[in-house]
Amino acid sequence: MSLEAITHKINALKNNLFEAIEALEILKTIDSRIDFIKEKKFDAFIVALQSNMINSVILSLCKIFEENQDSNNIKKLHNNLLCNFRIFPNQDQNKRLYQQVKYTFFNLEPLPEIFTTQELLDVVDSTLQSFSSEFQTDIKALKAMRDTKIAHTDLKDRPYDKTTWGKVDKLILFLKEYVDILNSHLFNICESSDNDTKPCTSLYSDATKAKRCFERILKNLEEEKE
Repeated sequence: MSLEAITHKINALKNNLFEAIEALEILKTIDSRIDFIKEKKFDAFIVALQSNMINSVILSLCKIFEENQDSNNIKKLHNNLLCNFRIFPNQDQNKRLYQQVKYTFFNLEPLPEIFTTQELLDVVDSTLQSFSSEFQTDIKALKAMRDTKIAHTDLKDRPYDKTTWGKVDKLILFLKEYVDILNSHLFNICESSDNDTKPCTSLYSDATKAKRCFERILKNLEEEKE
């Protein structure tokens, strides 16, 4: 597989992650301003918006964690990385150059001071396997909601696993860290600003533009009231 093909797969994952963050942040704004929204009697519009944003979060994350061999998912991308690690330009790297961003899920400390791409991918692979096992129920819950409530309308109510918005936040954080590590270590693409310690701050900033616009709309409506 070529470097261009792997780059395309990573960018596809980033696009799905972007859509998940964008929708989730709008949902958080709705939740934080729900009293004002009810006071202004915008309930009908907000319920429709909320429903679509929930669907967007679920669909975007399901695309990433799908296991269908024909889809562009994280499992397939990761297998491509493991099988083609020699094509990456940075085969030897100094760990000190990558200590600015602090990761919650990925522990790079076991890596030697000068590490290879294969050593890095071994750590990432181990973390991905542990994460997938820990959050297996939550990922299954999202897929069940997609299959029974969004992609299809089941006539019978079926029991399925449940998840929480807190777990969805963790799924998104993991994906931000995963993308940050791949691009910064394999492609020398900086995903965060110079002084940022959080992963993928550039992607997050772009994905929250819609939220900030929505917040300005609500603020303007509030000021009109005054």
